[in-house]
Amino acid sequence: LNEKKKGTINKNMTFIIQARLDCFNEEMLEIAEKANIIALIGIESLSQRIRDFDLNKGGKLAKMNKEEVIKKIKEVKKFIKTYLYFILATPETRKEDLIDNLKCINSLIQGWYEINIHITPFPETNYYDRY
Repeated sequence: LNEKKKGTINKNMTFIIQARLDCFNEEMLEIAEKANIIALIGIESLSQRIRDFDLNKGGKLAKMNKEEVIKKIKEVKKFIKTYLYFILATPETRKEDLIDNLKCINSLIQGWYEINIHITPFPETNYYDRY
């Protein structure tokens, strides 16, 4: 690459990826920003109880508390556009979970969101086994 193009990617192209929130580090975010990436990220719920019991979330994301998840979302959004997926209600959702999720989503108002009130019982989840 010549010096003029070094370190840049064609800004006329947009790349869309699906990623877990806990997979991003600063180096990756800097590269993603240069690559004009939009990330589709499944947050599902900010309620630890719902993520643990209902959604059977694993990995680092399962170990992050609500404040850490919100902080990480804000960090990612500084670099790239995001489309966040939330499952607002599950059969086990309590009123407190719903209110807390809505407040947190409202605090992250910039960007794109998809909010579902249903779930798909994927294999290896508690819902799949139960239903």
